[in-house]
Amino acid sequence: MTAKRNNEGKPRLSLIPRAIQVEMAKVLGFGEGKYSLHNWRGGGKKLTAHYLMDSADRHIVDYLAGEDLDEESGLHNLGHAACNIAFLLELLADGKLIDDRYKPLKSSHLRMIPKGVDLNSVRHYTNGTIEYQMKDIKRKEDGLLRRIYNACFGRG
Repeated sequence: MTAKRNNEGKPRLSLIPRAIQVEMAKVLGFGEGKYSLHNWRGGGKKLTAHYLMDSADRHIVDYLAGEDLDEESGLHNLGHAACNIAFLLELLADGKLIDDRYKPLKSSHLRMIPKGVDLNSVRHYTNGTIEYQMKDIKRKEDGLLRRIYNACFGRG
């Protein structure tokens, strides 16, 4: 009997270069000692898209400035950058990422906003929610703004 495998269309994880796996494992081991094992998986206020990208960027900038190793850990700066990007992707896939990126409204979205709704009241911030700048927003407008937000940014 021959074993059957259906791997068609599945990602080939064996294609990931060994060097990045090793460097990320070193950084994750350092992080386990400094924080705790898998502490980043919980997400939370600090693990926003900006926080993770800022950290990755700092390590990339240090590397580009000729600093191969991180000053604190003594590990490769690109391993640190790779971990931050991996955290970003994993939290995004798990729905735990606080997406605090700036996303301007497109002109096509502006046509959806009825007359009389203050454009300054349609402003989003972290965690895919809407912050209202108007003090006394009515319930009817609340639902309307959420529908506009969902149409513009695809979540609610």
